Amino acid sequence: KGQEEALGLRLVMGAATVMIPTVHDASELRSDVNGKVVRYLHDEGAEVKKGEAYIELEAMKMIMALKCGEDGKICHAKSAGSIVSAGDLLATLELKDPSKVQKIETFAGDFSLACVQSEPEPASPEESLAALLDGYVSAERGPALVERLFEQFSSSDMAAESVRGLLEKYLANERPFAASILEKRPYDQVLLELINAGKDEPGKVVGTMVAHNKLAERNAIVLAMLREMVSAEGSGMSCMYVPDVKTNE
Repeated sequence: KGQEEALGLRLVMGAATVMIPTVHDASELRSDVNGKVVRYLHDEGAEVKKGEAYIELEAMKMIMALKCGEDGKICHAKSAGSIVSAGDLLATLELKDPSKVQKIETFAGDFSLACVQSEPEPASPEESLAALLDGYVSAERGPALVERLFEQFSSSDMAAESVRGLLEKYLANERPFAASILEKRPYDQVLLELINAGKDEPGKVVGTMVAHNKLAERNAIVLAMLREMVSAEGSGMSCMYVPDVKTNE
């Protein structure tokens, strides 16, 4: 489990605890607990070795020593008896190796947007309807998309091709369920048959179930398309055809 703290993110994994600091600066020695300063273990300006305790804190009636992360000369930031919270600065180090400090500096160069990709083209009504029929979510409702789809048709052939593709997508997903209703098979048996048939393609099985669970929304799309098809009759944009509910041979 993880917990956000003043110094960063504390992760507890079994018996081990890992601290991921928000910003790591080896020249700053900070408290990771709430408590009181008992004493510093080195005089001001003294050399402190990496891994060596540099201060004692009293927390929850216990004395705990905090260790230094790098070699350097210590400079006290508190006095004995001071109350400190997690994240408070206890001391600073004049590091032997200044490269250990990773500083955050203001960017002074030129920032080019040439590599930033432009916003993708918005999906067409047909693409959005295909996604809805696959069980995905769209910002626009299905019937409104159907209306926009029919408005953009420029020929009856174009209309027939788009409508056929969308209706066949709907039927391809629902044929197994329609067959089970006609044969009065239990729903659990249909699911088991789908899983067994698609054991090598589990993603396809999940997709089928996701789409079927959105049957009401998908039915609304099909009904809207049927209404538009009837309205298009006699206007020169007829796209009528009779799909086969059973699997096409």
